[in-house]
Amino acid sequence: MSKPIGGQMPKYEIMLIVDPSTTGKVVENLSKNTFKGSVNFKVMERTELAYEINKSKTGKYLLLNVEANGEDVAEFTRKINIEKTV
Repeated sequence: MSKPIGGQMPKYEIMLIVDPSTTGKVVENLSKNTFKGSVNFKVMERTELAYEINKSKTGKYLLLNVEANGEDVAEFTRKINIEKTV
């Protein structure tokens, strides 16, 4: 896929909540395989959730800053929805 006119890819910030036992490597690998532009990956804090998600009361926040087109973001969303630990 080509870059838009002007040569700059749009920048996206993606926040995910993952199972606290997950190391984040699954998300990091998926993001690096999906996005062709730059990817900054940061593991944030572990926190108690206001309500249970998949029978878990705690979660770990992950922050992704990416330069990508909309199709890549949609593909990443599709892949991450398939992954059970996210």
